Amino acid sequence: MTSPRREKLQQAASRIRNASNILLACHIRPDADALGSLLGLALGLQRLGKTVQAVSPDGVPQLYRFLPAWEQVLTEPQGPCDLAIGLDADGSDRLGSAEAPVLAAPVVIDLDHHTGPDPFGTIQVVDPTAAATGELVFDLLEVLEVPLDAEIATCLLAAILTDTGSFRFSNVTADTFRKAGALVEAGAHPAPIHTAVYGTRPFAASCLLGRMLSRLE
Repeated sequence: MTSPRREKLQQAASRIRNASNILLACHIRPDADALGSLLGLALGLQRLGKTVQAVSPDGVPQLYRFLPAWEQVLTEPQGPCDLAIGLDADGSDRLGSAEAPVLAAPVVIDLDHHTGPDPFGTIQVVDPTAAATGELVFDLLEVLEVPLDAEIATCLLAAILTDTGSFRFSNVTADTFRKAGALVEAGAHPAPIHTAVYGTRPFAASCLLGRMLSRLE
């Protein structure tokens, strides 16, 4: 973990420890990194006894409903919070309907591996050297001394596995593999995650593909 990243994570962890009601929100049209990070962090904070609202403005697509605790995800915040975290958003405007409630929180943390033009928040844990926002959640839970369990590990491995293209992309580092190994040791299984995300196709999509292929010459 790089020193600047650790300093920011320690600042974020300090604020989180002092918070009771925490709002988490990911970007619109969520992918596995957004939802895996959202749920992995939500579960981790719940292990600390925090009251957590996990918000995905566009809900949880069927494709990602293998993720543990996906049923907890709200489409809009319900009630006040004393700390908010935007995850994987690449700018607060991509938080959709959750943007205003997040920015209205007394303390706002931007947790992201994208370095867009519009960082936001009281504390910006933004590091493009992380292969996925799930890596930063892993680091944050480590600083908070939250033990990994199978549910948290599955969420974070889904985030990392997909945002690295199953570890094929150039953003993969030795640290990425170290974290993936720790998540597997904690109970996550790569094969079911890969099958759920890449090995299934909705019936309607299969019909459309069939029609396209039938017209090829």
